[in-house]
Amino acid sequence: MKPILLVIMLIVLFLATMLMGCRDQRDLTYTRDFKSFTLSAARNNGLSSDIQGIIGDTSIMLTVPNAVDQSKLVPAFEMLNPRTIIKINGVVQESGVSVVDFTEPVKYTVMAENRSIKTWTVSVEKKAAITKFGFYENENPGVLFKDYRAVITGVNIHIYVPKETDLTQLTPRFEYSGGGGVKVNGVVQESGKNAHDFTQPVAYEVLESGATSGEQFIVKVHFLTDPVWTKIGENIIGSRTDGIVIGVNPVTDKPLIGYQRDGSEGGVVIDGAEEKVAVISYTGTGWEFYGNAKGFSEDKAEDLTTAFDDTGVPYASFKDFTNSEQRATVMKYVNGAWALVGQARFSVPRPDYLSMTIGSGNIPFITMSARGGVVVAERGLYPMRFDGTAGMPPTRLPVLPAASHKWLTAMVKCMWL
Repeated sequence: MKPILLVIMLIVLFLATMLMGCRDQRDLTYTRDFKSFTLSAARNNGLSSDIQGIIGDTSIMLTVPNAVDQSKLVPAFEMLNPRTIIKINGVVQESGVSVVDFTEPVKYTVMAENRSIKTWTVSVEKKAAITKFGFYENENPGVLFKDYRAVITGVNIHIYVPKETDLTQLTPRFEYSGGGGVKVNGVVQESGKNAHDFTQPVAYEVLESGATSGEQFIVKVHFLTDPVWTKIGENIIGSRTDGIVIGVNPVTDKPLIGYQRDGSEGGVVIDGAEEKVAVISYTGTGWEFYGNAKGFSEDKAEDLTTAFDDTGVPYASFKDFTNSEQRATVMKYVNGAWALVGQARFSVPRPDYLSMTIGSGNIPFITMSARGGVVVAERGLYPMRFDGTAGMPPTRLPVLPAASHKWLTAMVKCMWL
């Protein structure tokens, strides 16, 4: 009898333990709460010691010294449930790594394994500091004709206004933290009320509640420079140029210029067959040739157009005069050289007014005006696309004999309903 009772007791104890474990695991699994939220001195300039966040139900508050730049902070955090995913504006955050701008409260979203989400608001404030500063049209009528907001970095405040602005009587609007008020030269200041001469830096003293002195924030006003056109680099082209086109690389944000060589070079007349197309690209400090400086087309070429795919690879289309055929060719610049896109001289004879763009999937499209009235009407529109990779649905293109890397003519129809 005793062995049976002992077995029963062990089974009951085992089941109770399992149920308690499951309950604890269930409670832990779906929690979306922070265990800690810290700004460490090791990862954040201006901190002499770590700052621990005060964690509420859905909010976290941290107070930092005025010297800290709130726009570039690296928080470290620990979750009660380590299997949660933490994001800001859809971007996954990594503890002790992700840089966050806390000049305004930041929304953190925490998602648990069951895809439930909890939103947290994290605020980083200063005990007594100017948090916003600007010159606004309403407080400065006849002097300013729009609003100008300052950039606050630590205790330094910089603001830019038009160069014709009279700085001797500007009235700022500001916000601050701390309950002791703001003073200039010992005089209490009211936002939008007190005017000052900002031809020299002005010190705003921000006090904590009950304090007789506080930290000074230095306001410096600068003049905006007039927008002007400036030359980009030095000319490296030795010949006269015709048919110039320009584009900006979407990846490097640097300009690329294409042109046709013409006239003479070094006092020597350029032969007609050498009137090729060439391309130069800006490096950030100067220009460099993409391909041969004397042109990369096989023969004389004109009607040059350029475009970029979404990886920044430049394409060039032009009318090639090889064998006097005058047909379109497209090339792209990869691995330091120009390569054909499909076959050379693939178009109808004697096209004009070439125009090219790169579509979805980095598929190039080109259109031209056809002459001769053989394939389409005289000066008819002749659009084409490259079929080297997957592109538009087959129903939108004619069925041609199987071949890879061809240019296919897009059929354009107008239907009146």
